[in-house]
Amino acid sequence: MIQHAEPADTLGHGAEEGHAAASGAVDVVHHLADAYEIDLQPLTTIHLPRLELFGLDVSITKYTVYMWVAALLMLALPGSVYLYQGEELGLPEVEDLPDERLTDPTWERSGRTVRGRDGCRVPLPWSGDAPPFGFSDDPDTEPWLPQPPEWRDRTVAALEADPDSILHLYRTALRLRHELDALGDGGMRWLEGPPDALVIARDPGFVCMLNLEADPLAIPPNAEVLLHSDPEAVEQVPPDGAVWLKIG
Repeated sequence: MIQHAEPADTLGHGAEEGHAAASGAVDVVHHLADAYEIDLQPLTTIHLPRLELFGLDVSITKYTVYMWVAALLMLALPGSVYLYQGEELGLPEVEDLPDERLTDPTWERSGRTVRGRDGCRVPLPWSGDAPPFGFSDDPDTEPWLPQPPEWRDRTVAALEADPDSILHLYRTALRLRHELDALGDGGMRWLEGPPDALVIARDPGFVCMLNLEADPLAIPPNAEVLLHSDPEAVEQVPPDGAVWLKIG
């Protein structure tokens, strides 16, 4: 991130669970786009717990849904994109690390009252059904931070085998960012939409629709769905859903 401006305002802005808080998140994105020349778009970083992006009390189920939607929003915006390790696998924060395994200096400096950032720094799961999940060639070698056993379903190998996984969503989105002229240099403009929705246009002919409403959001009839966070996003964007569209 050297020589890039990181919009830290977004990273600590957690949305409360439920649709009532969605307009606050929308307001933040509008404010940042209007006030700053943002050239760096991160969702999570090594400096903050993963759950802090959406609110520390959000459920893991909701977190997983929100990560799909947030990825499509981030990758649709102008500027450089930085992916922090594990985003592409939809990894959640590891909140139950044993105290004796914590390595973040914050833990000791706070008199062991603040657990720090180790929960977002757990080594990636690559393959296999048990830790260390391919992180080491030696299956008896334990990483410096323990990996949750349930990550067996979030390994790179497991998600590569699932064409509908978040890993394939990221790979397709990154490919489209490279291929589509609209997602290269240039700005963006807001299109009119419901209060708790974001509709972003980038020329030529690209639209990202983000639905934080409680009701489905209709997709324009002249639009082709390029990418979606939900298989139901054919004629409408379901609640907590997002789509990329080709218009015209």
